[in-house]
Amino acid sequence: MPALRLYERYAELFESHRPALVINGGNGLHGKLVSLLCREKGVPHRILAQGRLGDTFYWSIDEFDNAPELDALIRAPRRILDEDIAIALKGVVPPPAFRNTKAKGAHMPSLWRTLHSMLHPIAHYAYGRIRGYREPRVGYKPLSKSFGAWRAFTRTRVLERSPYPTLEGLPTDSKLVFLPLQIKPEVSLQGQSPEYGDQVAMVQQVALSLPSDNLSSTEPLWI
Repeated sequence: MPALRLYERYAELFESHRPALVINGGNGLHGKLVSLLCREKGVPHRILAQGRLGDTFYWSIDEFDNAPELDALIRAPRRILDEDIAIALKGVVPPPAFRNTKAKGAHMPSLWRTLHSMLHPIAHYAYGRIRGYREPRVGYKPLSKSFGAWRAFTRTRVLERSPYPTLEGLPTDSKLVFLPLQIKPEVSLQGQSPEYGDQVAMVQQVALSLPSDNLSSTEPLWI
Protein backbone atom coordinates (compact mmCIF):
# COMPACT_ATOMS: atom_id res chain seq x y z
CA MET A 1 0.00 0.00 0.00
CA PRO A 2 1.29 3.53 -0.77
CA ALA A 3 0.72 4.69 2.82
CA LEU A 4 2.78 1.80 4.22
CA ARG A 5 5.63 2.47 1.80
CA LEU A 6 5.52 6.15 2.71
CA TYR A 7 5.64 5.28 6.41
CA GLU A 8 8.70 3.09 5.81
CA ARG A 9 10.37 5.93 3.92
CA TYR A 10 9.69 8.38 6.75
CA ALA A 11 11.04 5.84 9.24
CA GLU A 12 14.27 5.55 7.23
CA LEU A 13 14.65 9.34 7.24
CA PHE A 14 14.13 9.43 11.00
CA GLU A 15 16.99 6.96 11.38
CA SER A 16 19.40 8.55 8.89
CA HIS A 17 18.60 12.20 9.70
CA ARG A 18 17.05 12.23 13.16
CA PRO A 19 15.20 15.55 13.52
CA ALA A 20 15.32 17.72 16.63
CA LEU A 21 11.90 19.21 15.85
CA VAL A 22 9.22 18.38 13.29
CA ILE A 23 6.83 21.03 12.01
CA ASN A 24 4.14 19.21 10.09
CA GLY A 25 0.75 19.91 8.53
CA GLY A 26 -0.77 16.99 10.44
CA ASN A 27 -3.78 16.70 8.17
CA GLY A 28 -4.65 13.75 6.01
CA LEU A 29 -3.19 10.26 6.12
CA HIS A 30 0.31 11.36 5.12
CA GLY A 31 0.52 13.97 7.86
CA LYS A 32 -0.67 11.51 10.49
CA LEU A 33 2.13 9.11 9.56
CA VAL A 34 4.68 11.74 10.56
CA SER A 35 2.80 12.35 13.82
CA LEU A 36 2.87 8.64 14.66
CA LEU A 37 6.62 8.49 14.05
CA CYS A 38 7.25 11.55 16.21
CA ARG A 39 5.47 9.92 19.15
CA GLU A 40 7.25 6.62 18.58
CA LYS A 41 10.71 8.22 18.35
CA GLY A 42 10.13 10.85 21.05
CA VAL A 43 10.65 13.78 18.66
CA PRO A 44 8.98 17.12 19.50
CA HIS A 45 6.13 17.80 17.12
CA ARG A 46 4.35 21.07 16.35
CA ILE A 47 1.50 21.87 13.97
CA LEU A 48 0.16 25.30 13.06
CA ALA A 49 -3.51 24.65 13.80
CA GLN A 50 -6.38 26.84 12.72
CA GLY A 51 -8.51 28.36 15.45
CA ARG A 52 -12.22 27.70 15.46
CA LEU A 53 -13.15 31.39 15.41
CA GLY A 54 -11.98 34.08 13.01
CA ASP A 55 -8.50 34.39 11.56
CA THR A 56 -6.72 32.76 14.49
CA PHE A 57 -3.97 30.15 14.55
CA TYR A 58 -1.96 28.46 17.29
CA TRP A 59 0.77 25.82 17.71
CA SER A 60 -0.50 22.37 18.68
CA ILE A 61 1.58 19.46 19.91
CA ASP A 62 -0.12 16.72 17.85
CA GLU A 63 -2.44 16.10 14.92
CA PHE A 64 -5.46 16.35 17.20
CA ASP A 65 -4.91 20.11 17.69
CA ASN A 66 -4.09 19.74 21.39
CA ALA A 67 -2.30 22.70 22.96
CA PRO A 68 -1.80 22.34 26.75
CA GLU A 69 -0.52 25.91 27.22
CA LEU A 70 -3.47 27.40 25.36
CA ASP A 71 -5.88 25.11 27.22
CA ALA A 72 -4.43 26.17 30.58
CA LEU A 73 -4.75 29.83 29.58
CA ILE A 74 -8.40 29.39 28.64
CA ARG A 75 -9.20 27.54 31.87
CA ALA A 76 -7.28 29.93 34.12
CA PRO A 77 -9.66 31.71 36.54
CA ARG A 78 -9.96 35.39 35.77
CA ARG A 79 -12.48 38.19 35.94
CA ILE A 80 -14.28 38.75 32.65
CA LEU A 81 -15.36 42.33 31.98
CA ASP A 82 -18.16 43.49 29.72
CA GLU A 83 -15.54 45.00 27.42
CA ASP A 84 -13.91 41.59 27.08
CA ILE A 85 -17.23 40.02 26.08
CA ALA A 86 -17.87 42.74 23.50
CA ILE A 87 -14.43 42.23 21.95
CA ALA A 88 -14.89 38.45 21.91
CA LEU A 89 -18.28 38.67 20.20
CA LYS A 90 -16.75 40.60 17.32
CA GLY A 91 -14.42 37.68 16.71
CA VAL A 92 -17.19 35.06 16.64
CA VAL A 93 -16.99 34.47 12.89
CA PRO A 94 -16.29 31.29 10.92
CA PRO A 95 -12.62 30.46 10.22
CA PRO A 96 -11.19 31.40 6.81
CA ALA A 97 -11.21 27.82 5.50
CA PHE A 98 -14.97 27.60 6.01
CA ARG A 99 -15.57 31.03 4.52
CA ASN A 100 -13.52 30.27 1.42
CA THR A 101 -15.17 26.87 0.95
CA LYS A 102 -18.63 28.35 1.31
CA ALA A 103 -17.87 31.25 -1.03
CA LYS A 104 -16.54 28.96 -3.76
CA GLY A 105 -19.45 26.57 -3.38
CA ALA A 106 -17.06 23.65 -2.84
CA HIS A 107 -19.55 22.09 -0.41
CA MET A 108 -22.17 21.98 -3.21
CA PRO A 109 -20.86 19.82 -6.09
CA SER A 110 -22.22 20.75 -9.49
CA LEU A 111 -23.92 18.24 -11.77
CA TRP A 112 -20.98 18.40 -14.21
CA ARG A 113 -18.42 17.78 -11.47
CA THR A 114 -20.57 14.97 -10.07
CA LEU A 115 -20.81 13.24 -13.46
CA HIS A 116 -17.05 13.56 -13.85
CA SER A 117 -16.52 12.04 -10.40
CA MET A 118 -18.86 9.18 -11.29
CA LEU A 119 -17.33 8.36 -14.67
CA HIS A 120 -13.66 8.75 -13.70
CA PRO A 121 -13.36 5.64 -11.45
CA ILE A 122 -15.20 3.52 -14.01
CA ALA A 123 -12.94 4.73 -16.85
CA HIS A 124 -9.90 4.21 -14.63
CA TYR A 125 -10.97 0.65 -13.90
CA ALA A 126 -11.69 -0.11 -17.58
CA TYR A 127 -8.29 1.25 -18.61
CA GLY A 128 -6.59 -0.95 -16.04
CA ARG A 129 -8.39 -4.05 -17.28
CA ILE A 130 -7.46 -3.26 -20.89
CA ARG A 131 -3.82 -2.77 -19.95
CA GLY A 132 -3.83 -5.94 -17.89
CA TYR A 133 -3.12 -4.26 -14.56
CA ARG A 134 -3.82 -6.24 -11.43
CA GLU A 135 -6.92 -5.09 -9.58
CA PRO A 136 -6.11 -3.80 -6.07
CA ARG A 137 -7.28 -5.95 -3.20
CA VAL A 138 -8.10 -3.02 -0.94
CA GLY A 139 -10.04 0.17 -1.42
CA TYR A 140 -13.45 1.06 -2.76
CA LYS A 141 -14.80 -0.45 -5.96
CA PRO A 142 -15.55 1.74 -9.01
CA LEU A 143 -19.33 1.47 -8.66
CA SER A 144 -19.11 2.32 -4.96
CA LYS A 145 -17.11 5.47 -5.79
CA SER A 146 -19.64 6.47 -8.44
CA PHE A 147 -22.56 5.93 -6.10
CA GLY A 148 -20.80 7.93 -3.39
CA ALA A 149 -20.36 10.90 -5.74
CA TRP A 150 -24.05 10.80 -6.70
CA ARG A 151 -25.13 10.51 -3.08
CA ALA A 152 -23.02 13.55 -2.17
CA PHE A 153 -24.72 15.49 -4.98
CA THR A 154 -28.24 14.58 -3.87
CA ARG A 155 -27.75 14.79 -0.11
CA THR A 156 -26.19 18.26 -0.17
CA ARG A 157 -29.26 19.55 -1.96
CA VAL A 158 -31.56 17.95 0.59
CA LEU A 159 -29.62 19.54 3.45
CA GLU A 160 -29.62 22.95 1.74
CA ARG A 161 -33.36 22.90 1.16
CA SER A 162 -35.42 25.15 3.40
CA PRO A 163 -36.82 24.97 6.00
CA TYR A 164 -33.90 23.98 8.19
CA PRO A 165 -33.12 24.95 11.79
CA THR A 166 -31.24 28.19 12.41
CA LEU A 167 -29.93 29.86 15.52
CA GLU A 168 -32.82 32.32 15.41
CA GLY A 169 -35.35 29.50 15.28
CA LEU A 170 -34.07 27.56 18.29
CA PRO A 171 -36.32 27.46 21.33
CA THR A 172 -35.21 29.66 24.21
CA ASP A 173 -37.02 27.75 26.95
CA SER A 174 -35.03 24.50 26.60
CA LYS A 175 -31.41 23.45 26.86
CA LEU A 176 -29.81 22.52 23.56
CA VAL A 177 -27.07 19.96 22.99
CA PHE A 178 -25.20 20.32 19.71
CA LEU A 179 -23.03 17.36 18.63
CA PRO A 180 -21.08 17.99 15.39
CA LEU A 181 -20.29 14.89 13.34
CA GLN A 182 -17.49 13.94 10.97
CA ILE A 183 -17.86 13.03 7.32
CA LYS A 184 -17.35 9.33 6.71
CA PRO A 185 -15.27 7.47 5.73
CA GLU A 186 -12.57 9.17 7.84
CA VAL A 187 -9.34 7.60 9.08
CA SER A 188 -9.52 9.52 12.36
CA LEU A 189 -12.78 7.72 13.17
CA GLN A 190 -12.32 4.29 11.69
CA GLY A 191 -8.58 3.91 12.21
CA GLN A 192 -7.50 5.93 15.21
CA SER A 193 -10.68 5.78 17.29
CA PRO A 194 -12.37 2.47 16.44
CA GLU A 195 -14.32 2.53 19.72
CA TYR A 196 -16.43 5.40 18.33
CA GLY A 197 -16.36 4.53 14.64
CA ASP A 198 -20.14 4.16 14.46
CA GLN A 199 -21.41 7.73 14.71
CA VAL A 200 -25.09 6.71 14.71
CA ALA A 201 -24.55 4.52 17.78
CA MET A 202 -22.56 7.30 19.42
CA VAL A 203 -25.40 9.80 18.86
CA GLN A 204 -27.85 7.35 20.41
CA GLN A 205 -25.61 6.86 23.46
CA VAL A 206 -25.23 10.61 23.93
CA ALA A 207 -28.98 11.17 23.54
CA LEU A 208 -29.77 8.49 26.14
CA SER A 209 -27.27 10.07 28.54
CA LEU A 210 -28.78 13.56 28.38
CA PRO A 211 -30.90 14.95 31.21
CA SER A 212 -34.62 14.95 30.56
CA ASP A 213 -34.79 18.75 30.24
CA ASN A 214 -32.39 18.89 27.29
CA LEU A 215 -33.50 19.38 23.71
CA SER A 216 -31.42 17.46 21.17
CA SER A 217 -31.68 17.32 17.42
CA THR A 218 -29.83 15.41 14.68
CA GLU A 219 -30.98 17.87 12.03
CA PRO A 220 -28.34 20.11 10.39
CA LEU A 221 -27.92 23.52 11.97
CA TRP A 222 -26.90 26.42 9.76
CA ILE A 223 -25.34 29.54 11.22
